[in-house]
Amino acid sequence: SWRISARVEGSHYLSFTLNIKIHKLKVKDSFRLKCAKDLSSVTIWFDKVPNIDLQIDTTIALGILPIPLSILQESIALRVRAAFLGWLKRSLVYPNTMEFPCLRKAS
Repeated sequence: SWRISARVEGSHYLSFTLNIKIHKLKVKDSFRLKCAKDLSSVTIWFDKVPNIDLQIDTTIALGILPIPLSILQESIALRVRAAFLGWLKRSLVYPNTMEFPCLRKAS
């Protein structure tokens, strides 16, 4: 399965940590694929913003004490989801495309 984890640490009078785990990513839509004539690369894109489903888990702590503030955790999850969708639109929704190299060109 696919997963990203990040940890932010800091202090402002008290030390704090924020752990974010993004996992169970599902993209539900069709995408387009174009191969270069020499098969050196593949370009992909979506015609419209795809439906995505992902799980975002957050853990917030002050010092060593976990803070179970579901409102804050939900707010962080919404911001992470919005940032992911923004990246997806900027990177993979037409007219934006992403190119991946496939085969090395013969020298």
